[in-house]
Amino acid sequence: MSTFATFPQLFGHFRVLRKLGEGGMGAVYLAEDTQLRCQVALKIPLVREGDGPKLIERFHREARLAQSVHHPYICPVYAVGEIEGVHYLTMPFIEGNALSRLVGPERCWKQEEAAELVRRLALALQTLHERQVIHRDLKPHNIMLRADGAPMLMDFGLACALGGEGPRFTTTGKALGTPAYMPPELANGDGKAMSPATDVYSLGMILFELLTGRLPFDAPDLRVLFYQILMVPPPSPTTLRADLDRELEAVCLKTLAKEPKERHTGMAELAADLDAYLRGVAARQPPAMTVEKVPASEELRVACPQCGRRLKVPPAFVGKRMRCPGCQGRFEVPADPQATLTPISMSIRELPPLAPPAAPKARRAGEILMSSLGMKLAWIPPGSFLMGSPASEAKRNDDETQHRVTLTKGFCMGIHPVTQGQWRAVMGYNPSHFKGDDRPVEMVSWEDCQEFCKKLGAKEGKAYRLPTEAEWEYACRAGTTTPFSFGETITTDQVNYDGNYPYGKGKKGEYRQQTTLVGSFPANAWGLHDMHGNVAEWCQDWYGPYPDKDIKDPQSVNSGKARVLRGGSWSYDARYCRSARRYRDAPGYRRQILGVRVCACQD
Repeated sequence: MSTFATFPQLFGHFRVLRKLGEGGMGAVYLAEDTQLRCQVALKIPLVREGDGPKLIERFHREARLAQSVHHPYICPVYAVGEIEGVHYLTMPFIEGNALSRLVGPERCWKQEEAAELVRRLALALQTLHERQVIHRDLKPHNIMLRADGAPMLMDFGLACALGGEGPRFTTTGKALGTPAYMPPELANGDGKAMSPATDVYSLGMILFELLTGRLPFDAPDLRVLFYQILMVPPPSPTTLRADLDRELEAVCLKTLAKEPKERHTGMAELAADLDAYLRGVAARQPPAMTVEKVPASEELRVACPQCGRRLKVPPAFVGKRMRCPGCQGRFEVPADPQATLTPISMSIRELPPLAPPAAPKARRAGEILMSSLGMKLAWIPPGSFLMGSPASEAKRNDDETQHRVTLTKGFCMGIHPVTQGQWRAVMGYNPSHFKGDDRPVEMVSWEDCQEFCKKLGAKEGKAYRLPTEAEWEYACRAGTTTPFSFGETITTDQVNYDGNYPYGKGKKGEYRQQTTLVGSFPANAWGLHDMHGNVAEWCQDWYGPYPDKDIKDPQSVNSGKARVLRGGSWSYDARYCRSARRYRDAPGYRRQILGVRVCACQD
């Protein structure tokens, strides 16, 4: 049986730092994973006598479900296991507040902010519903708000497959789910009636609470509360808040209809209604429009005329049309920094593809090209190199069999990993743990990166992709044959890695315990930064053994279980940052060390 008052400070390879929270289903601790050397949230279920195996099965089902659903607003699960009879799962440690701490009678939200939060949650839940799963326990306590305001949906312990019938009560007679947020069909005990509309109702309850500071139904007696949910119409939010927009009120009341068929048909429709409301507000009340010239970088900083979001504008956009990555509104960027921005429309249609950067005429390694997003790419010429490591290289792995590779086509590669600002401009969100527009994006899976390349290509009218493993090592080495592109060893003045563990004759250095701004460290001979350390970078290939002969233009095998990663990271020892070092992870996996660098095909 798990107990929390005496939970040990050392739990397997976890060092427990403090308790983050505790509820009827278990407790969550802040812990340090001593193997990965990073902080995690460690969840331990509370197992009481008589609970039997069903509680543990529900706990493991939560972990499996969270691992199978990928969305920036759904909290992933790193691992699930058992240590000395105590079951656990680990998740990212999210710095922020539970939404339950930010709502109440004295904490009514601004209407637009409440609508935007619920819209984002609806998009996350739509992903869940597309996998034929409903959450079943939506409430402010299960929603975290990160420091940047982005929501994170937590706790899938009561999630249930559509078409299935989950229990209404535990073995102790306690209602499953939170009664105040429970829709009539569940309050009535009709488990077969569960549908996406079940979650729509609960999310509508959250919207009502954000707007008015209270719930529509409240009673100390559970029987009275269930009667209200089943029989009493919810009060109009405008009776509790006179300034409430009638359009937003209508959206809220539709989610709370007693009959599921009278609610929104699904989360996509709810998100669309909230999006329409937000666009209407922006159109009615355009904010002041400002332009500021930044001499040091020759960039413009502008405020979007539709939503007021401050944007960095590359010089290439001056005098041209631009689309805001936040509200999708379009406007012209004036050549004169003192000019007023002119909104063009609120259409969400894509802009015509921008002309791709001109292909370099000279085949000079490291020549820099510029994308319309300000993303710099270096020209990597065709050539031949020894891939892998010699048997004499210290601390090499058996999967680094050395062989000659010839690449017959050149390509363009990002001079540093994709930044958080670039990722947000394309994808509309920032999943990273260590925040900063000029830090590398992390917490991205191989699958996320495929979507990024697809959307980036659509924006620019040019094909983008991940590098093959051979291209990555060829570009990293930049003509060298030593363990690192900088020579026989590295220092923490050259690379962001765990300086407590140097390589070869290297000396101990700084351990920064986080990512650093891209371009903070020297580039290799071909102008590429952070090829060693900072974040590990996804490659296109499935992981597999190297060939035992020379090869031209190697391609990935057609299938596998894990995709290749290269480069080491901020949390890895120096030996793991070697040019030849290979890693692998499942294509849906996300961690604080996983980033991406893109390539563009040469025309």
